[in-house]
Amino acid sequence: MKKTFFLLTLALSLFFAGGCGQEKNSKHQPPENTVKGFEITLPKPPEKIISLTLATDEILVSMVEPQRIRALSCKYADVDSICNVSEAAKNFEKAEDNIEHIVAMNPDLVFTASWMSDEKIQQLRDAGVPVYCYKMPSNIQDERELLAEIAALVGEEEKGVLMAAEMDRVLANVAEKISSVREEDRFTVLMYDPHGGIAMFSDIAEKAGVVNIFDRAGVTSWGNLSKEKIVELNPDIFIVPHWGSRDTEKYIGEILSDPGFSTVNAVRNKRIYSLPSKHINCLSQYVVYGVDDLAKAAYPEMFKNKQLRK
Repeated sequence: MKKTFFLLTLALSLFFAGGCGQEKNSKHQPPENTVKGFEITLPKPPEKIISLTLATDEILVSMVEPQRIRALSCKYADVDSICNVSEAAKNFEKAEDNIEHIVAMNPDLVFTASWMSDEKIQQLRDAGVPVYCYKMPSNIQDERELLAEIAALVGEEEKGVLMAAEMDRVLANVAEKISSVREEDRFTVLMYDPHGGIAMFSDIAEKAGVVNIFDRAGVTSWGNLSKEKIVELNPDIFIVPHWGSRDTEKYIGEILSDPGFSTVNAVRNKRIYSLPSKHINCLSQYVVYGVDDLAKAAYPEMFKNKQLRK
């Protein structure tokens, strides 16, 4: 579909002394005392895009024509157990983790995230490279907003709407299936993964009809979680993300055979499930499949013969 574009001027905001950019007039604008204005002018939608994060790899591969992507992030884009677009990602060059290599590819827009150092972001901007640095989403609504912002940046608003609609479809299907689960009957769940995102998992769990045990205990970091604390929390279900490189069955066996966990409901009832990490630890639109995976693991009887994914 042909579109006519005029001068696209995006007023971006820098978070926390220059880290992240978002549209200045966006409703997602952070508090004024954390923002400094930063303006990027794009004469037309970008045609040489570089993605430096797994999340934007997945969003952009699903959103724009392949010829518009100059490179994807180098670490995990090709790994099937980690990336949701791994097969497509194999067709793209990977951006090495140094500024000189990125600048040499002459991109007209680079996507990165709040974990990238201010120094590297400034080096790119000093070299004349437009950089969009997004704030890491902490829930699915944040992800929807990020999707819309990226769609606007690359001139693919219609595609962004379609991708959001697919997210809504998946979530609506799960909500319908678990609608009979009463609040007091919801299982408590512990994602047994110190590398996982606790904030995002809380939202995944809520939409899957279960309770993240961390929320009930007021725990916000794995650094405060001991084996004794897990026993005290007594989750009904353990979730073990599957990364592909880990012998998941062996890992689950070690949990089941650990005498320290023998009184925990999840262990006593053998409710320890391995779910794809690329869904449950996801920061792109594919996160909704983490909701689907978790709901099916917790309440399999409500999803009889229901295959959601294509």
